[in-house]
Amino acid sequence: MTERKLKKMEQELDWEQAKSRLLLAMTRHIGKARAIGAGELFEQVFLRPYEGNKMTGCRELRKLIEEVKYGPEAVFIAASCCNIRPGYYLPSSDSERREYLARKERQLKKAIGRLGRLNNKNAADYAGQLALEMQETEA
Repeated sequence: MTERKLKKMEQELDWEQAKSRLLLAMTRHIGKARAIGAGELFEQVFLRPYEGNKMTGCRELRKLIEEVKYGPEAVFIAASCCNIRPGYYLPSSDSERREYLARKERQLKKAIGRLGRLNNKNAADYAGQLALEMQETEA
C-alpha cells in the first residue's frame, strides 16, 4: 500500500471516530437549555484545542455536523444562536424541533425575498422559479 492511501485511510478512520465522539457528546446536550458551545464541542470531538475563531475555527465541526445531520443515519442536531445559551443541542421535544424548523424556514423566506429583489422579481415568483429549476435537476 502506498503512503498516500495509508494516510487517506487514517484520515477516514479519524473522521469516523470524530463522528462517534460528536454523537456521544450530543447525547449529553438534550434540550435547548443544555446547548453546548461550538468551541467546547470542537475540543470534545477533535481532541485538540479550539483556535477561537468562530468562522474558520469551527468549519471542520460544522462540516461534520452537516454530514451527521443529512447523512444516511441522519440525527437531528439543532443549533441555537440566542444570547442566553448559544450552541448545538438535540431537541428534547417535538415543540423544540418545530420551533427550530420554523426559525430555519423564516431565515429561508428572508433569503429568498432578498434574492428575488436582486433579480427584480417578487419573492413568490422567484421561489417558483427555484422550484422549477430544482425539478429539472431532479428529473
